[in-house]
Amino acid sequence: MASWTPPPDWPVAEPGLLMGAVDDVMFVHSDERLTEAGFQRHLKSLAEAIDGRREGIMIGVVYDAATSLSADAKRRQAAARMLDERRAKLKRTTAAFALATPSPLVRGALHAVFWLAPPPYPWYVVANVHEALTALKKHMPTLDVDSVEARWKALKAEHIRRYSADPLS
Repeated sequence: MASWTPPPDWPVAEPGLLMGAVDDVMFVHSDERLTEAGFQRHLKSLAEAIDGRREGIMIGVVYDAATSLSADAKRRQAAARMLDERRAKLKRTTAAFALATPSPLVRGALHAVFWLAPPPYPWYVVANVHEALTALKKHMPTLDVDSVEARWKALKAEHIRRYSADPLS
């Protein structure tokens, strides 16, 4: 049972972007179809979700990156600024963060980035959503990995049917 309530306009869904919640886990999926307008919506929705978190409730965060992270320097800087402005709140309300990507190159690069500039909460860079949720469980003992994963996959499948003929991993 969830203690965190996502913003009322969630899930956020459009081509190249899906932001949703399952229990106390916030998921973000984006792919190469993410437009500049979609990226701006992602940042706005993420900022609103962080700002709306209630004190005393810790959530897990999973970025589900099916392929590579398609963020140019401008997008990375905009995201970093937005997150930095909310660093104290993130520290108080994030149980752990995991980025899941099958790409060993992206995982290696992100390990280096997080090692140089670690977020203020536990972080993991793993190969898939199951590993991400298993990592979160270390900090969220009541997390039902299999149930949350199944419900996220169902939400993603609905997104696929709605926005694309191309499957998202």
